[in-house]
Amino acid sequence: MSHRRTFDPREARSTPPVLDRPDRACNGSDVDFHPEHASGYAAAVAVCRTCPVKADCLAWALETRQSFGVLGGTTPDQRHAMIKNAREDAA
Repeated sequence: MSHRRTFDPREARSTPPVLDRPDRACNGSDVDFHPEHASGYAAAVAVCRTCPVKADCLAWALETRQSFGVLGGTTPDQRHAMIKNAREDAA
């Protein structure tokens, strides 16, 4: 019998250092930044638009290759494209 652990993307990697910042836009928000479906990304991205620490959050997400959730105002697909483009530009 297999005892596979249920995957929770919020536990997948370390947490963003910006979570310590009380001025972050997501602080106290009831928006889901790790929705089960991409259709839930719009609300989280809208919150990020006004965030004073958005750039730091995005930098962490790119550096740690976060592949789930909205971070720094970007979706996983957007971050994947940024990483891919950066690799191509470096080549």
